[in-house]
Amino acid sequence: MCSIGIGILLAISACAQEVYEKDQNIYFRDVNNKESQLTFKGKDYGAKLSPDREKIIFVREIKPCPGTSDAGWMPSDCEEIWAVNVDGSNEHRIIKSNYADHPNMSYYLGSFDSLNFSPDGNYIFFLSQHCAVDAILYRANFDGSNIKRLSNAHQLDVVGGYPKDEYYGHPVVGIRKLPKGASVIKWSVVLMAPDGHEIKEIDNLDLFWKTHKKL
Repeated sequence: MCSIGIGILLAISACAQEVYEKDQNIYFRDVNNKESQLTFKGKDYGAKLSPDREKIIFVREIKPCPGTSDAGWMPSDCEEIWAVNVDGSNEHRIIKSNYADHPNMSYYLGSFDSLNFSPDGNYIFFLSQHCAVDAILYRANFDGSNIKRLSNAHQLDVVGGYPKDEYYGHPVVGIRKLPKGASVIKWSVVLMAPDGHEIKEIDNLDLFWKTHKKL
């Protein structure tokens, strides 16, 4: 979802830029509709353009996973999170798989999904597979430092749109919950603060995204 800039021209320019995947390589289309191929490994996907339209984060497959798991399940792929500028420069890894260090999968990072930025571009949010049925929501600095585990989660969006929105920069995630006094786990969509604490359940997700905008 492109952000509205200051002035009509800036808004149009921001919305005209696009990042996408083709043959598992990352491409960028600029405001003049010029297409540039940014990666060439044939192992990349899940790209997300930064709010300032200058950087891209993406997932790179690293196959096969080293070693074997003693947790009773195996991730489908060991993966890393990489970044590159929209002009193709400064391609570099920011978060690597730690599977070799945690074969019991307790603190596994390496099967990544749903990459997203904070509105100021200083942080990234992402999901990492935790077991056969669960993923974990993490937040890290853009350079990959200060990785924090926030919650279990199965989908991820971030509220963007307008800085005056009270939920600007807040993650919206799908999670499994066991309600108080209940014996059956239910699926819920919740609004979280950027530090991971739950603010509220969202009963009508379509209505929520009509009121707020995705980053």
